[in-house]
Amino acid sequence: MKGFVTSPKAAKVYDFLRRAGPSPFPALLVALGLKPGQLVKALRHLRGAGYAFPARYRGVEFWCLNGTRPTREQEALAWFAARLEEAGGRFEHGTAYFPKGRAVPVLVDGAQVEAGELFCFLEDLREKPLKECVRQKQKRSGRY
Repeated sequence: MKGFVTSPKAAKVYDFLRRAGPSPFPALLVALGLKPGQLVKALRHLRGAGYAFPARYRGVEFWCLNGTRPTREQEALAWFAARLEEAGGRFEHGTAYFPKGRAVPVLVDGAQVEAGELFCFLEDLREKPLKECVRQKQKRSGRY
C-alpha cells in the first residue's frame, strides 16, 4: 500500500519523473534546481511512500517511479528533459515545449540526422546548458 506524499519538493520530483521517466540523480538536480540534500530528502520521501526506487542500468543509477525501468535511451532523454526544464521549458509525453512556445517531438536513437534537424549529444547535455548543446544539421554545399 502506498503512503501519502506531503512534501512539495517530493511532489516536484514525482512530477518530473512522471513526465521524463527514470532519471540519474545529477539530472534531477539540474531539472529541479534543488540542493543535493533537499533532493536526497525528497527521494527518501518518495521511496518511503512506495512511489520511487533506485535502479542501476549500465553503471548509472537512475531514480524510477514504480512500473518504470531505465532503457538504453533513457539517460539521454532524462538529461535532455533536465536541461530543457533548466532553460524554462517543459518535457511531456515525448514532446519538448520550449520557453517561447515551440513544441518539438523528441526522438532518441542515434540514427542519421537529416539536414535541418536539431540534435545534441549526451556528453554535452551532462555538462552544458541546453542552448550550448542543441545543434542544427547543415546542408552540404559545394562538391563532395
